[in-house]
Amino acid sequence: MSKKYWISGALALALAGVGVAQANGDRGCGHRGHGADAHKQADSDGDGIVTVAEVQAKILQRAVSIDANKDGTITIAEMDAHREQMRAERRAARLTRLDADKNGSISVEEFVAAKSERAARMDRNADGVLDSKDRRGRGEHRRGQKE
Repeated sequence: MSKKYWISGALALALAGVGVAQANGDRGCGHRGHGADAHKQADSDGDGIVTVAEVQAKILQRAVSIDANKDGTITIAEMDAHREQMRAERRAARLTRLDADKNGSISVEEFVAAKSERAARMDRNADGVLDSKDRRGRGEHRRGQKE
């Protein structure tokens, strides 16, 4: 497949993602609201508006970083290596957030404390039960029905 088709496809996907992020505003979109982060990253001049040129520049920057051997093509192996690198970076960041004492490892106590705190935040109405009333936008009361 030619380089032109790869870049065109990547551009179309990126533009669709930015459009969804803009439509969702500060709420974000996708998994855990990362759409807002992608929108901020694409907005290179920080004016709150993402232009096609800014998206294209971001796509080029990403494509160049994926093309490990700098031959102007992106292979499946390079895509896989890039994806694994991104996963490793996310895992490292997640572990850093859990490492309360910053000693480079997560104790069982740190893990339990962080996950317990998350579970407590999920109980939005603080009744000690995780049910549909705690889900953002999913409870029956959100669908126009009475509780």
